[in-house]
Amino acid sequence: MFYSEPWLHFLRPKFGSICILMLLLLLSLLSVQSRSFNHEMEIRSPDIDPYWYVGRGVRPIGRFGKRYLKNMSIFQPQLSSLIELVLKQLKKQERLDLEKIYESENW
Repeated sequence: MFYSEPWLHFLRPKFGSICILMLLLLLSLLSVQSRSFNHEMEIRSPDIDPYWYVGRGVRPIGRFGKRYLKNMSIFQPQLSSLIELVLKQLKKQERLDLEKIYESENW
């Protein structure tokens, strides 16, 4: 291309890239703005007693025991296999004599 002014030769590619960058920035801002985040949390009463539900045949819906059960389900298989391993090793080394344990008065 032929430009009448020498500085126009350098300005046109920069102007085009600046326009494309501004368009991408505008589109990214619009997409971020269009996303809605629902940060509202249900207000729960602190005077709810989870023991009220015990023995009534009603299962509470909510937060009672969820964290404990979730964490226990992760560690339970590993713990039981570890205990089995220890017991097998003790039997191999003949340090675990169950008959003596059951016969003792301290049991």
